[in-house]
Amino acid sequence: MEYIGTTGKKITQLKGLEKLGKLTYLNLRSNLIRDIDCLEGMTELTYLELYDNCIHRMRDIVQATKLQTLDVSYNRMRRIRCLDHMKHLHTLYFAANKLETLTGLEGCTALRLLDVGMNRLRSADGISHLVGLEQLWLGKNKLQAVPDFSTLTRLTHLSLQSNRLTAIGPGLASCVNLEELFVSHNAIEKMENVSTLTKLRVLDLTHNKISQIEGIDSCKDLEDLWLSENDISTWDGVALPMLASLHKLDTIYLEHNPVSKEFDYRMKLKDGVPSLAQIDATPCR
Repeated sequence: MEYIGTTGKKITQLKGLEKLGKLTYLNLRSNLIRDIDCLEGMTELTYLELYDNCIHRMRDIVQATKLQTLDVSYNRMRRIRCLDHMKHLHTLYFAANKLETLTGLEGCTALRLLDVGMNRLRSADGISHLVGLEQLWLGKNKLQAVPDFSTLTRLTHLSLQSNRLTAIGPGLASCVNLEELFVSHNAIEKMENVSTLTKLRVLDLTHNKISQIEGIDSCKDLEDLWLSENDISTWDGVALPMLASLHKLDTIYLEHNPVSKEFDYRMKLKDGVPSLAQIDATPCR
């Protein structure tokens, strides 16, 4: 047997799996499992999904050194453990647990995707050595400043939404391959430190405190700019000439800003930025 998958069956205990030495794929999503203590001997396992269970800690996973994808989101773990020997792990979902630190990833040097959103993180210390990371999801934590990501030069997707950020700090300057940046639902007052992100295609600054669009004139590949629910109140703040210079800009969201209440808002925005195909949720005619 190489593949086992079962979802939502209210399983509470696992027995007998230690005999399945050739198992490569194990999916136990949405059950009531509390302990992982029967994976000893599963040296061929490459995919393990334990999403939405009641797991407090992982045990007997150390022999699964061929794991490539591990999903333990929506559980009850406070620490990352037993991953020291996971040299082949490239995808790790650890969202919606109770993590306060990111220690325990020292051996996961092959990681390309790391999702630790919806935890209790106040810093991102412990991932600077993960130089191969391409996607990093840190939304819904307790970060007060943008961490220093100077070593993560391969990042293409970064999520920092719903934290406690008040500024986009210089920690992103080296992320020159970033294509999508999500920093919505924070308290950011100024668009800054994004001029080096020349490959950005999507920039999400929804629900912040921004009053002026600025600093993105070098982002010539920008296609989507999301700025709903900010404090932009004038057309000077919209910076139409700069937006017009971004010839790939296709979609912009400015709804729920004071300027969006003006009678000719959509017409003026389209005239000023001819490349736009969508303003807010409505296509341009």
